[in-house]
This record gives sequence, structure tokens and C-alpha cells, in this order.
Amino acid sequence: MTLDGRTIDTRYRSANHDSRVRYLILHFTQLDFDRSVTALTRAEGRRRVSSHYLVGLEPPTIYRLVDEDRRAWHAGQSFWRGDTQLNASSIGIEIVNL
Repeated sequence: MTLDGRTIDTRYRSANHDSRVRYLILHFTQLDFDRSVTALTRAEGRRRVSSHYLVGLEPPTIYRLVDEDRRAWHAGQSFWRGDTQLNASSIGIEIVNL
């Protein structure tokens, strides 16, 4: 990895290093970009959803909404291959579909 023009060796990790991320979950919004941002960044009524990233289409841009070390609420009450509560172990990416 390169950071500020310097090469960083990431092969060696602290004994305390651990990653909570096991899954990458892609979603498509049913809203335009502006309404998608509002839905994903404001807790309104009973719809309290969030996502780590939002991908806008015009122009193609990726927006980070939640830090990756934080849990976003994008997978609901979920399960996959024996794992439950996938919000705790995944990165959520919303792609604007309108």
C-alpha cells in the first residue's frame, strides 16, 4: 500500500488486529440520489437505515456515509450460511438506481 508517496508494508499486523468485516453487501436504491442521501443519513420515523457507501451515477462518485469500523443498518434482521445480524460483520454499499 502507498500512503503519501511512501510504501507501507501491511503484511505484518499487531497480535490484537482483528477485522469485523466478513461480507460485502450490495443494494440498489429505489430513490434518486438526493432522496437516497436523505434516507441513509437521517433517522426519520420508523425507517432508520444507513449504509457505509452510496454510489451516485451522474457523475459516477462514491460517497462514504459511515466509517467502516462502525456498524451501518443496511441488512436488517439478516442471516447467511449460519451467520446472523449481518450488519455487524459487513460493509453495505447502496447504488443509486434512478
